[in-house]
Amino acid sequence: MSSSALRSRLRAARLGAAMAVVLAAVALLGAGRGVPSSGWSASQGTPTPSPLTPSTPEFALSVSAQPTAICAFGSSDCSADAGESRVTLAAQAPSTGEQTWPAVQLAFVINTAAYNGDWDPSYAQNSSSFLLNQADPCADTGFFTSPPASPLCEESNLIPFFVSNAESIATGIASANPNTQVTFALVDYFAAWDQFDDETDDGQHYDVDISSFVPASQFGAEVQSTFVATQLTGMFDGGAGRGFIGSDRGLDDDFLATDAITALYGTVVGSGLSWSNTTHHVIALVGDGAPEANGFQEDYCVAPFTFNDLAEHIPCDSSDCEPSYHFPSGVSSPQCEGWTSSQDGNPDDSIAALTRTTPTCTQSLGRECTIDVITPYDGITDPFSLAWPTEAKDWGGSPGGPDVLANSDRMLLASCELAAATGGSWDGPTFYRCPSGQSGTLQYVPHGSPENPVTSNPNLQSAFAQLGFGSVRYSLVATGASEPIFTFAPYGNIQIAPEPDFQSVCTLADGQFWVGGEKCPAVPVNLTGQQVRYWGWNWSGNISQNTLSLGDTWSVSFWVDAVGPPYSLVPVDACVTQGCAGGGSGPVGGIFSAATYVPDTNSSLTVQSFPLASLEVVALPRGIPPPTLPPPAPPAEVVPAPPPPPIAAPLPVAVVAQVPVEVVAGQATVAGFLIGAAVSVNLKNPPIAQAVAALSGKSPSRKSRFEGVEGNSAHSVGRFI
Repeated sequence: MSSSALRSRLRAARLGAAMAVVLAAVALLGAGRGVPSSGWSASQGTPTPSPLTPSTPEFALSVSAQPTAICAFGSSDCSADAGESRVTLAAQAPSTGEQTWPAVQLAFVINTAAYNGDWDPSYAQNSSSFLLNQADPCADTGFFTSPPASPLCEESNLIPFFVSNAESIATGIASANPNTQVTFALVDYFAAWDQFDDETDDGQHYDVDISSFVPASQFGAEVQSTFVATQLTGMFDGGAGRGFIGSDRGLDDDFLATDAITALYGTVVGSGLSWSNTTHHVIALVGDGAPEANGFQEDYCVAPFTFNDLAEHIPCDSSDCEPSYHFPSGVSSPQCEGWTSSQDGNPDDSIAALTRTTPTCTQSLGRECTIDVITPYDGITDPFSLAWPTEAKDWGGSPGGPDVLANSDRMLLASCELAAATGGSWDGPTFYRCPSGQSGTLQYVPHGSPENPVTSNPNLQSAFAQLGFGSVRYSLVATGASEPIFTFAPYGNIQIAPEPDFQSVCTLADGQFWVGGEKCPAVPVNLTGQQVRYWGWNWSGNISQNTLSLGDTWSVSFWVDAVGPPYSLVPVDACVTQGCAGGGSGPVGGIFSAATYVPDTNSSLTVQSFPLASLEVVALPRGIPPPTLPPPAPPAEVVPAPPPPPIAAPLPVAVVAQVPVEVVAGQATVAGFLIGAAVSVNLKNPPIAQAVAALSGKSPSRKSRFEGVEGNSAHSVGRFI
């Protein structure tokens, strides 16, 4: 057998063994067990690199060489019996970490119906002459008393609290999310288009108060100058309670069924709101009531309802169809838009689906919108409240009656389901538990006098501060910059073999291989520095996909040989960790093997050195001349690269070059390089979600467990605790 054929056969056998080591290294990294020891000098005891800072997601990097001893000059005629070693570089992205959205726009959507604290006792239809024995028994109406002294039974102080503490509410949310820039807008609505409300021109189905998102420091003043000035003008008779309640807010309006679908539709699509694509969009729906959707109908025959000639409106259930609404922006909502599932056969026609399909959501930073829900503890969410008239006992009414329990459960269940279907947070009365098992934290705080209401509510303050920003659909760790993410620089007389046989392996957090197209390129970019030729690889050859997420693992392997002495344990790679310095390695002309990327936690370019790998180079026996090695193949393209700043020993575990990402992203594209601006998308508190499918073939986004379910069967059962 010829020497070349023998050499090829030996290489093939060793490649099989080396690839087994590669896969083992990837498996070990993916399992979080560290790195294989075959590439480390036992005498050095080089530790795994420690994090740069607690907030910087560092890669776990490793270098190994197999076999660990080779003959010089690519020969196999020495005691090592091998002329080449298979070197493997591997990088493991962290599997967990602090996750925060860089920027969030939050729009409050406030229901101003009666039991939310916006009841006008001076409004004529609230007087006892119109009650037909169906009124709230606690109310002291202004028709007979002036000024009125008593609120509704368990009337919430939600509206007085919100307008009096708007700035502290916004500041509390911002303080609870210190790594996120949060700005705020406001929408309000009341009175549904329902079969019981013949004053359809009287309701405000969608009213934008603050259209441009403002910081917390400005939110309180904006609320006063817009919402308070135009909507809370005081009682119908004389303006008493100005700044806290609005006139013409009565129990003849549809306070059990609400216009929530219309209000949310306009907010999600951004009618009159300045949503930005560079932020994650969050909506906080605040208030009681149920949507006009199938399965959430409310029974007004058992309610404290003051509509004249109630008997003419039998049956008593509210509508299950939200009418189409034409918004000022020119957009119209569909007839009978659904809540968490469609009602018209079009799967996109529900509020939950809208948050995943409308361009204002899909083109935003989060690729979807999140809806948080806060439902207050008040006279209609509490089925045992005295607000429910005892006169309705014979047909399922009165406090604790079966139809009253059903009314309260439907409105609370609706709030639970919408939050769950859109990845949002929920809070509600302490007596209720969502199907997910989450219990509410809100206790009842009395409204106080209609003229001088109570403006403090610690439970609500805490609930606002704990609003969630939703589950992130992808969790980026690193984005490629103006040069390959991973580079290898050989050290001394260790060189990449003339036939290196580059092979790469890329795996996702779920263990699936990431292959095909421009993914996981094996052939490197050939680079030249001042004194060394080195090689670079990216996670993807596509600039939009050149990003690694939590749990991703990358590796590449290739053959190297020794083209000369020393005949001893020598460094394989140029590197700058403390272990590298102790093992005789260091930068060559300022170049070293590294991971170069923009981390998700900041906009500065990070350069992280690979650790040391070593090889025993064995001299040829006396009398055997060194073989004539063919020159290495000329690079497909040689790109001069400026060296990093000089680094002096002793050297740190990792070297961070602080380069503004705007500079990096703004450079012209260089052949073989990928340019990418930082994309920082994290999440505070909730668990890590799957990677977005749009980001290079990763697992599809999670589906709502309510998606695609129709009718009454769509609802899981909540419970009163």
